[in-house]
Amino acid sequence: MVERNKLCLCGSGLKYKKCYDLKLETCSLYQKDVYKALNAANDGKEKDVLTFFEEVGQEIKSVFAKDQNSREVVSIRVQAIAIFTLVDVLASYWFCYLDATEKQSVRFKSWIGEFCMTEKNKVFQKGVLGSIQVDEMYALRSSLVHFMGITGSSSKGVALAPDDSSLVALVEPYLRWTKNKGRTIELLKPVDLFDLVLEGAQIMMLEWVENKNKGKVDADIERNHVLGIARIHQKIQAEGASRVYSQKN
Repeated sequence: MVERNKLCLCGSGLKYKKCYDLKLETCSLYQKDVYKALNAANDGKEKDVLTFFEEVGQEIKSVFAKDQNSREVVSIRVQAIAIFTLVDVLASYWFCYLDATEKQSVRFKSWIGEFCMTEKNKVFQKGVLGSIQVDEMYALRSSLVHFMGITGSSSKGVALAPDDSSLVALVEPYLRWTKNKGRTIELLKPVDLFDLVLEGAQIMMLEWVENKNKGKVDADIERNHVLGIARIHQKIQAEGASRVYSQKN
């Protein structure tokens, strides 16, 4: 135990009580001990974070519930809003993991582009998804305050479509009208969007696993991964996610 009035062992030239005891960011000794504590609790925190993401995914999945007549209970607009909320959550925590700060639109586009609108995502190449661009996806998210979420005014747009093919016929007159006006509208089903985002989340988590494995031979990667998970865990606590908040790690 270092006497408080003696020089701190970190080499700062300050007394222990003016350096380590004050938890200074410049105190390498204190920061090393903090990292040791975080590393010891990392497995538990990783489990908490993954459990939180799994529970959020299950909650979002509930918007696709159907009644006894196999009709969707929740409107497609609300379904899409829920999915895009999930994207915002995942993008926010991804940037937290990276210790990066950006505005919401940048986080959204970056996360969608890296984990969803990519060949790495198996769902992306299915159906209409492969023909939609990142900016068009963000435009759809932003347009949900308008009828059916039809985006922009350019030559191409994206609109939400119900999972029930018989209901798609309701928007066909509009699609024909827009085509005659020289504009193409792609129909996107929220259930397909949900599959795309879930696959993206899996790719993101696999990247965490890859970083954890690389960290076994690279101390810097290990440190960045441990600190990234700790930041997410703390963020979830601060935002009141009950299951994680109850943990004492």
